[in-house]
Amino acid sequence: WVTPKENAERKIFPNIGRGSSRHIVQKTLDGNVVQIWNSISLAGKMLKIAGNSISECCWWLALDVLRRLH
Repeated sequence: WVTPKENAERKIFPNIGRGSSRHIVQKTLDGNVVQIWNSISLAGKMLKIAGNSISECCWWLALDVLRRLH
């Protein structure tokens, strides 16, 4: 048994260089940046959209970019 602090210090897969959230860039259909959000949950709360909907949209956009590269 270890304390939460000890558990955090002994991560098996440390996530160096990235916090617990990713920045979300909100753009118009033309590609102009509207807002940069610090997290999916913050964007969801402010826009009154479920965070999982934003996450899924980002996933599909990333998949589309990968398909275009190959």
